[in-house]
Amino acid sequence: MIASSMLENRYRGISPLRTLFQLIRGDRAKLGIAVIFQIIKHSPVWVMPLIVANVIDLLTNPTPQPMTDLTLYLGLLTFIIIQNAPNHIIFARLLSITTRNLEMNLRAAICRSLQHLSIGYYTHQSPGALQTKLVRDVETVQQLLMGVFEPILSLSSGIVAALIATASREPWFLVFYALTVPLAVTVVYFLRRPIQRRNLQHRHEIE
Repeated sequence: MIASSMLENRYRGISPLRTLFQLIRGDRAKLGIAVIFQIIKHSPVWVMPLIVANVIDLLTNPTPQPMTDLTLYLGLLTFIIIQNAPNHIIFARLLSITTRNLEMNLRAAICRSLQHLSIGYYTHQSPGALQTKLVRDVETVQQLLMGVFEPILSLSSGIVAALIATASREPWFLVFYALTVPLAVTVVYFLRRPIQRRNLQHRHEIE
């Protein structure tokens, strides 16, 4: 079990992701393995378009091409589709173990911290409301890990694969990325601030 001082020593209100990484410190090895399996299972998303493009080029080529190339592409396409299911099961299991350990350790740390409060505190607070808030907050942290981990990995691997494929086929098109990506980041930055302000206000109203 993690000591109750974990909440005081590792909590960083201005950096929730850093706090989250500190809370899963004991399961970083499992997350590292999960990253590998996630990239492998997600590979059909960015490998299939390349294979389909090569098959189309092969079939539309006026010069007759050997059937061995087509068979190779079809076999590779079948393999990357089949591997998705078992690798997804392994990835989901590793991520589930990590999130459950996070939930268990966080609940234990909160319970230890609550035991240090005085009796007078509980006489002025509703135990039911306090329990509901703590349960909701722990579930929110757990859902944050599950909701952020896979999408970020999928997005990152997709971006890297797209850049590699573009650089190998049409390098000049990277100029388009260089112009549009900073513009998109700027728009997101200015639109995110009012959203964060409204979310913080909503959080204070709920509490």
